Amino acid sequence: MRWGPLLVLTAIVLMLASAMVSPVRYVPPPRLTLDSNLGDFTEELEEHNVTEPYLCEPAERVIVTCHVHSDWELNRTITALDRFPHFSIELTDGYGETDVVVFNRSEFYSALPNTCHPWGNIELKPVNLDRNRLRKELEAYRELENLVGDPTEREFIHNRTVELEELLEPDQKELMCNATFARIILVYPVKTKSNVPLMAALWAGVVLTGVIELVMVWKERES
Repeated sequence: MRWGPLLVLTAIVLMLASAMVSPVRYVPPPRLTLDSNLGDFTEELEEHNVTEPYLCEPAERVIVTCHVHSDWELNRTITALDRFPHFSIELTDGYGETDVVVFNRSEFYSALPNTCHPWGNIELKPVNLDRNRLRKELEAYRELENLVGDPTEREFIHNRTVELEELLEPDQKELMCNATFARIILVYPVKTKSNVPLMAALWAGVVLTGVIELVMVWKERES
């Protein structure tokens, strides 16, 4: 059997494969979903009159950006945020936002890892309640109240219904929270990894195939 044509074909395949491989490959950041932990800080929130964190307007707003470049930095940042009451967090395509309820800014800033940078206060502007959304939510809770049989869930739904009814009263003023809300902007850029070792292996295969073919041709001539 003549191995020459097979070696030539192998070399061509290796060269084509090496030409098709990009010098770098892109690794997308992980997708992360983290539930709110406000329920773990109920007493502390009530002490600062933050009984309705989803509906109230904070006394101050600050912005904090967190740029992470590895899973270890991401986990470290999430661990730091979990020390404070926060809303749900969802990281999609390397970007996510959430609000953290802060009672002591110096304590909060000192707990942040070096991946996070505070940028100071955000100018507060009057925010009007979305009454259409609240009305739809109220109607949904009223319907749900008649369907739920569990006493605990029924009580929660009833209390939520009462809160929404109060918010929709014509003279209802916006609730104010005695706390600072820190808007956390989490950024995890796409990572790049080198394909140079793979390209080097493919080209080494091309060279090795060429050497083997030369040795075979030399042996044929000697014989």
